[in-house]
Formats: sequence, structure tokens, C-alpha cells
Amino acid sequence: MENNNLEIERKWLCYIMPDFSSVSNIVVKKTINQYYTDNGRYRKEWIDGDSITKYTHTIKNTISPGVNEEIETEINKSEFTRNINETVPYIDKIRYEWKDGEVLWCFDKIGFVGTMLLEAEVPTIDYPLDIPDFLQPYIYCEVTGDIRFNNSELSKHRHYFNFNRPYININKNYK
Repeated sequence: MENNNLEIERKWLCYIMPDFSSVSNIVVKKTINQYYTDNGRYRKEWIDGDSITKYTHTIKNTISPGVNEEIETEINKSEFTRNINETVPYIDKIRYEWKDGEVLWCFDKIGFVGTMLLEAEVPTIDYPLDIPDFLQPYIYCEVTGDIRFNNSELSKHRHYFNFNRPYININKNYK
């Protein structure tokens, strides 16, 4: 049985922001604000240069490392505003997003102190993923399944990894 609500992704911690010149014609730059409540995630996002803002509410349940069930609903601005306030954990990020075949690539620069994460959303668990050559020099290590790098965890504890101020000990062989 197929579950269309599955999000299957792999995630890497990056040293610095990649050079997107080889995919600049297909990269979309977004600004995203995500708030984490007991009722799920509330997101506000917009594409740079566009006047349309999208609001969503998401319930996300981890099934296994890198595999989540995600139920996302588009909501209006008033519902978004009603469910967040200044005490709710949140993250702000700039996302560079592009599609390469069946893979959705997302590079996120988290607003506080520059944590940078690369994600690849793939269609199936056994999908043969090849990291594009232009991205490989920027990757420090894979952090798929490392909850310290889940956005919700980053928002709650403000844990981050910045190569100038390494507050989290990163073991490249973490599983």
C-alpha cells in the first residue's frame, strides 16, 4: 500500500553555502519562517521577488530515520497568526530549492548563526541517490536521523553547528 503522505529524505551538514551557478536557472530562493507548537508546525513562506505568501500547518510523525509521515494543509493568514506568538519555538531560514529528476534538493541556511543543511527528498526508501558533483565539496557529514538537526529540535534548543563556534560535537560516523 502506497502512502502519499510519506516524506523520505536524507540530510547533510554543510561547511559553507554552495555555488549554485550550475543550476541557477532552476533554483528557487524562498524565505521560510517555521513555528513549532504542540499542535504541529506552522509555516509562512514566500519566493523572493513574489508578493504571494503561503501559510501551512503540518503534522509530522517520524517513522524511521529519514522517513516521516507528513500531513500538510494550506491555511490562511489569520489561522497562522492565531496559532503562533513570540513564545513559540521557531526558525527562520533561506531555502534554495530545485528539482533534479525525481529528487527535490533543498539547501537551508538557518537564520541563527548560519547553520547550513542540505536535504534530498527522494520518492522511495531504496532510491539510488547520487549527490551532484557541485555539492560534494560543501558537505561536512550526513546527519540523516540525527535529531539534533531536525528543524523542530533546532528551534526548541537553539542547538546549532557553526564551524567557527562548534557547540555540538559532530562525529562524522554518527548513525
